[in-house]
Amino acid sequence: MAEGLSWKNNMYRITMEKEQLEQAYKALVESNAELKVEYNEACTQLKESDRLLGEKLQRVKQLSEELKQVKSKYAELESAATTVVDFIYPTTPGVQAQQLVEHLQTVPSKFIAYVRKTCSIVGTQILAVVQSFYPTAELDEVPDGKSEDCTQEQFEEYEQTLKPIVNKVVAKLDLS
Repeated sequence: MAEGLSWKNNMYRITMEKEQLEQAYKALVESNAELKVEYNEACTQLKESDRLLGEKLQRVKQLSEELKQVKSKYAELESAATTVVDFIYPTTPGVQAQQLVEHLQTVPSKFIAYVRKTCSIVGTQILAVVQSFYPTAELDEVPDGKSEDCTQEQFEEYEQTLKPIVNKVVAKLDLS
């Protein structure tokens, strides 16, 4: 009888183990189904992430190209601005140069001063040429403008007549 009991115990034990294995298998099947759902969701998210990454990389490439163009335009502008600044502010040895932007901000007033100086030089030289031909000419009233008895039409006619002569004189002027 001990043998029958042992056999019966083994049978109960095997049956219990079988039920436990079936429950474990059922839990694994459920877990596998959940994992498949999670895997599919992860794949969908990965595809969306890849799509977004592709868009962002394309945008970065586009912005990089725009940056290159902006840098190129900046270099052109800086070169042109430097030319203007160097003309208005000739470099003097031993004097520390200001920033380009600071110089550019003062260019309009410096340019006006330069034009005034140039006009002064040109005006002086032209009046000196006139005085050399007509030493007795009274030029003191020239700063007041045209003569009172000269009409606007006459003045404009004088301007047109004298323009070619003035251009020849200006071409020969020493503007230094």
